[in-house]
Amino acid sequence: MLGGIDVYRWFYLENHLKFLETIPSGFKGLGVSYDLPRKQITPDQLAHQLEEVRPDIILATGWTPLQREPYFRVINQYCNRYNAFHVFWSFEDPLHTETWGMYYAETGKPDYVFTHSFDSASIYQQIGIPSSYMPFACNPDIHRTLPAQPRYQSDIALVANLKTACHTFRIASLETLLKPLINRGYDVAIWGQGWRENRSALPFHVPDDMIRGPIPYDQVPYVYASSKIILGVQNSPDLLTRRTFECLGSGGFLLTNDTKGVRRHFQSGIHLMTSRNPSETISMVDKFLREGSFRKQIASAAQREAHRNHTYSTRVSAMTQAIQPYVSAKKQKKRVSLFTPRLKQEVRPRLNFTGSNNQGMLGQYLRVGRSHQSVQHAYLWFDVQEDLLRSWRIASAKLKMFLVSPAAGHPTIKCYAIRSPWNKKSLQNGSPPKRSTQPIAKTQIRSSFSKEYPYKDNWYTFNITHVVREWLTGTQKNYGLCLGLSDANFGFLQFTSTRWNGRNKYVLGRVYYRRYLPRLEIIYENQTPIQLNSWSAFKE
Repeated sequence: MLGGIDVYRWFYLENHLKFLETIPSGFKGLGVSYDLPRKQITPDQLAHQLEEVRPDIILATGWTPLQREPYFRVINQYCNRYNAFHVFWSFEDPLHTETWGMYYAETGKPDYVFTHSFDSASIYQQIGIPSSYMPFACNPDIHRTLPAQPRYQSDIALVANLKTACHTFRIASLETLLKPLINRGYDVAIWGQGWRENRSALPFHVPDDMIRGPIPYDQVPYVYASSKIILGVQNSPDLLTRRTFECLGSGGFLLTNDTKGVRRHFQSGIHLMTSRNPSETISMVDKFLREGSFRKQIASAAQREAHRNHTYSTRVSAMTQAIQPYVSAKKQKKRVSLFTPRLKQEVRPRLNFTGSNNQGMLGQYLRVGRSHQSVQHAYLWFDVQEDLLRSWRIASAKLKMFLVSPAAGHPTIKCYAIRSPWNKKSLQNGSPPKRSTQPIAKTQIRSSFSKEYPYKDNWYTFNITHVVREWLTGTQKNYGLCLGLSDANFGFLQFTSTRWNGRNKYVLGRVYYRRYLPRLEIIYENQTPIQLNSWSAFKE
């Protein structure tokens, strides 16, 4: 027993250095048995290693090469064979929940999800996976008081990477914290990757002499020790970056954004300082560059707080306590219930083909419009007839289609309910089914088309709630949906089908490409707990 909770043997599915120097310290600090995958391990080798060490819990984090479907299959087979427990600690929410988070939930099939985003736990619960908040932490063996190093000294330092696809809040954070200091000519040192190559993506100029370049992970605490003020850029209002905890654990004085994520764990003026706008940033910097003793007092209080409540030992202990009832129930093959007021299910089409007035096509794209003198429509059929769901009220049902190439104009695409049977052979024979006289939903193609991740502008959504309700109540027979264009002279649009291989001119090979396949997304209002083993949030 560990503090009144069971002690399990863990297997941490990671071999990336930046994770190995942090999370395993939590197991070591608590004296918990754990294993790591061997270097350059293959799925078959992973299966052998799991058989050798026989862990009770498998923990995965991040977005690294081991988080791929071949490894997921090995984990799922092992967990099913030995009733072991699979935990995913998601570090990519909320920015990548719809892509990476849901990809992991669907293919990895974790038993429990921890997320560093406070508001994202409910998203996983909504797909029937128990979930709770678990922020980053620090490793006191690394993030501790160190001597200042002359090569890292500056009045103000920022440790952060800069990518081309810099999201809105991160840019706003930089505009609040960094931009005003650049404009006033303060002594600022910027450490991290991508600043010279990608600074044109920012709405302000970053001078060459401030960019110091990449820095090894084990050298970052020396920057915190050698700079008077550390700028803490945040990625979202509801979470804290890993560097926030690591800076405070290292005894750095942190100036960061005033967000609910910061306020959830730390107090401005006691553990760190927060800024709401550029003028406050200037005021704070001027004040604390002068008041060295006050600056050190705050940094010391922050370090004590981080080492007391925000280490990986405290996180592993909290995780163990949260999952213990679920782990025990799985080992004893007991049923576990989860209550969430809303449940989301994603249904991929069982049938999806392009049909025209003379033939059907089975390619990896669904075409809608005119091509080679024939008018083409997309036909999709979804299997939504489940007895388990008929007693629940449908709050919403939306057809989501992903456009894979830009349109030449702005036609309106219409969605019809199909009114007669059809199949692949009937489309190939040039015999399309009957459809509703009027469209059940429609949307106009936008001028914008995303050529960079996350491709948000390429999604088109059709609200078909009333039709899906009719299908489930039996008011109307479910023969599927048909998509067509209002302008028969337009040309054609190309959407993904379930046969898409994840590659084209604009969307390069992503391991989570299945997240861009067509789907019917249904939200059910639920009044009773569900049995976890009876619910499937992802249905082919």
